[in-house]
Amino acid sequence: YEDKCTPPPLPTRDEKLYHIAIDSASEGPYDTRIIKNMITKGAIHRDTLVWSKGMPDWDTAQNVFENYFENTPPPLP
Repeated sequence: YEDKCTPPPLPTRDEKLYHIAIDSASEGPYDTRIIKNMITKGAIHRDTLVWSKGMPDWDTAQNVFENYFENTPPPLP
């Protein structure tokens, strides 16, 4: 028996990571905190395409993050 004295592995976050399509290129992955911030700053719009592991295809940010857009004002005219 050999005692290696190694610490247990760090817990992993099970938070989903998302890729976004910006200027026809995939960016990310980003966690939901960053996605929410990008929505607030206007970098991600309702029609921005989003994908995450387990999704069959890309979908709009409006469909994936509907609740994040509820408190975001529309763009200025």
